[in-house]
Amino acid sequence: MVCQLYQEMRYKALQTGEINFFVERDIQDQMENIQKEARRQVKIRCIIQEITETEQIQISREELESEAEAMAERQHTTVREIKSFFGENLDMLREDLLVRKTIQRICKSAVIL
Repeated sequence: MVCQLYQEMRYKALQTGEINFFVERDIQDQMENIQKEARRQVKIRCIIQEITETEQIQISREELESEAEAMAERQHTTVREIKSFFGENLDMLREDLLVRKTIQRICKSAVIL
């Protein structure tokens, strides 16, 4: 992602003829911002995963099937197509549901000061 942004910015600079220190500085700034955001996202994901494990949050087969049905309805398709996209055991969808369920639990038990 960082490399792609770098290439896009260099290409844009070539098109506009703005190859100078400022373009290089913009590229470096953007790369630093993306790296900071990536680190932040990884930390958040690790925290959510730790809470999920500590609280023993799980997704039942019924919850998974229900979400697959709801998704199929929203996408105007069939559950079979959803399973084809995600794979028969729906692991990606299960992970998404775990994250959402964990965040809901955090919000439910949060004390706002």
